[in-house]
Amino acid sequence: MRASLFLFAVLLCACPPTRADDDDTACSTGVTICATMSGSPGDGGEGVLRTDPGDDLPIQSPLDADGCTTIEVGPGSYEWSAADSSGTCISVFEPIEVMECETASVSVELLDWCMDG
Repeated sequence: MRASLFLFAVLLCACPPTRADDDDTACSTGVTICATMSGSPGDGGEGVLRTDPGDDLPIQSPLDADGCTTIEVGPGSYEWSAADSSGTCISVFEPIEVMECETASVSVELLDWCMDG
């Protein structure tokens, strides 16, 4: 009996029980980009995220009906931008730092970035 209790104690120490909040998969990391056009949601446009100015393949994600998109990425330094659906109103890329288990939020008024077409 003592041997069984000793073995159980050794196994318990070797493999401690885990709690649900210790699970790293429960954490999300990313950037939420929101855009408005004259104060209304920029539906139909897109949010863009890149790692640096030389990034040939930035992440592009369509804006939802609320004018926002969330792009899941790992922690690190990025640059973000947004554009309307016509492509004539495109914000400049701005830097953003994303921390682990954090969703950073940014927003822009696209009317300020329209070009004559």
